Amino acid sequence: MNQLVAPYMSALKRYWPTRNNKKLSLRQSQKNVDCQFEKFVEAQGERPLLVIKERDVGLFSLFLQVINTLLCKEEQSLQCDVVVDFSGHQAYFTGTNTWDECFESLNGLDSSVEVSLRRVQKHYGRRVKQMRFWDLFGSIYRVDSGLFWSASYYPLFNSTSAEHHISHKQIPTDSDRQRANKVIGRYIKVNRGLLEKRDAFVADHFKGKRVIGVQFRGTDARHDSRRTIPSYERFHRVIRDEISNIDSDTDVVIFVASDEQAFVDDIRGQFHNVVSAEVLRDEGGVVEGRGPRKWLMPNFIERDRKGALEGVMLDYLLLCRSQVLIHNFGGLTNAVLLTEPEIKSVLISEGYLEPFTKN
Repeated sequence: MNQLVAPYMSALKRYWPTRNNKKLSLRQSQKNVDCQFEKFVEAQGERPLLVIKERDVGLFSLFLQVINTLLCKEEQSLQCDVVVDFSGHQAYFTGTNTWDECFESLNGLDSSVEVSLRRVQKHYGRRVKQMRFWDLFGSIYRVDSGLFWSASYYPLFNSTSAEHHISHKQIPTDSDRQRANKVIGRYIKVNRGLLEKRDAFVADHFKGKRVIGVQFRGTDARHDSRRTIPSYERFHRVIRDEISNIDSDTDVVIFVASDEQAFVDDIRGQFHNVVSAEVLRDEGGVVEGRGPRKWLMPNFIERDRKGALEGVMLDYLLLCRSQVLIHNFGGLTNAVLLTEPEIKSVLISEGYLEPFTKN
């Protein structure tokens, strides 16, 4: 086995189901692993630019990709500048960097970075077909001595990087949530326009109230063979249990976020004082769509990518203002729990999630 790949394989098994190990052959992995980042940078004596590139997944799966990269940078003291460039190989792309539509840049780098991004885009374009939706082996690709890029949930800068990653298939531990909150606070700032919309909603609906956040992941996830989606009725029972544990004098509001309009309507019909943001959702018909690399996506995103992007960001920002979050897990839920470690998590799940594999 290639000497650069061998140290990583046992760690990767914690994160990737066996069926995904067929996505890239070992021959391909040998081509993909261009360098051991840390050793190469040390030998060159330079502070390189690392560009985080997109995969054909949802916005908050990409968010986790950024978090894991930043965790490695901070906790392994990696000497590099990091920028995010999410372009056309993911469903929310509207012609400009999707990250910049939602967040401020991670670094205030000068205009010369644009030249580097164009070079990375060309290099990435040659690799994207062999990556098959994501880079299973966590490769760090080298364009030249001062320019690298990654497109993996779990970037492997060296043989111990996997110890710093947060899984996309496990409820994050308290420790993971605190660690992620630290890098989010340092690096990730939401764009002002979105914050203003959040603040207006909070002032209208949340002020002086205990907020129960409810997030239901449906649509294309119903067609994912790895998942079984819980019924609406299970959410009814858990919400009632949560309300029963709150002092009767407390003013409670239920904030509902979902990719299915039917779920939002159902919760409104079951409970009082239910609110939701006016965002794009599935309203029936064909629920599953495909991203640019043919990966499952909610079909409604294709109708209005910009509207869908703003909607999922508003749901994220408003769920972050809840005191308890009732959910069936997904990228959005994971992002909320990592951003706000004090929120109580109440999971409604049937399969899909893996048991904890680390403390």
